[in-house]
Amino acid sequence: MVNRANDFEDVFELQFEEELGMEHEQGQERRRSAPRVQGRALSRTVTMEPLVISVSPRRMEALLRRAGWVPVDIQFGIKNFNDEDLVGYTSFLQFTGPRGESRARRADVRAGVATFPRFWLKPRGSLRLLVVHLGRPANRPTLYGSAFIPEQVRSRYLAFSAVQDHRNVQVRAETMQQANEQLQVGGHAGVNILKAVELGGRVTSTQGQTQTTSRGVVVDARVGLPNLTITLVRR
Repeated sequence: MVNRANDFEDVFELQFEEELGMEHEQGQERRRSAPRVQGRALSRTVTMEPLVISVSPRRMEALLRRAGWVPVDIQFGIKNFNDEDLVGYTSFLQFTGPRGESRARRADVRAGVATFPRFWLKPRGSLRLLVVHLGRPANRPTLYGSAFIPEQVRSRYLAFSAVQDHRNVQVRAETMQQANEQLQVGGHAGVNILKAVELGGRVTSTQGQTQTTSRGVVVDARVGLPNLTITLVRR
């Protein structure tokens, strides 16, 4: 055994490599450990319990106000593309501040109204509203829209109107069923048929009788879009 009592590090490395059957590779990736000599460790690892700080609601409110946040009661009056109160939906409201700060809340839509009491926000931020359908049919798309917060929030109550966008389309098909199928394609968030006109032609038989045969239908319809136009109506 090599006597290198005055050079503990080299002695330990030789012993460590012998025990593990390792080979020296000309000094590359030399493994080191933390051995104990006469009960004394060369290195020590200390694990500390996580520190949990509890803040009272009153203190939290004071901190938020000091950082520029203000609590505001927010209401959205939501209507579909037929100007009817939206029912059977739930909503999610997300605020994004001028420096990327973010807060979010959820509220059910009741009789076309979604209410978010004491929603903390900052001036010059933006709100994003998501409206998700509950129940069936489950394939109805999510409605969404955005609005900006004014530079000064003087009131503790903000009211918005959110109206589903739409567009008018005209469909021509051989049958009414085919027209309805064409209107359903494209993920429209609702369809309202405004007018359907049947195209016909007159054919006179040898007996002098006149018959009308259909040559197709033309349907005028209003289709809903997933976008919401949000307008601040009271501040």
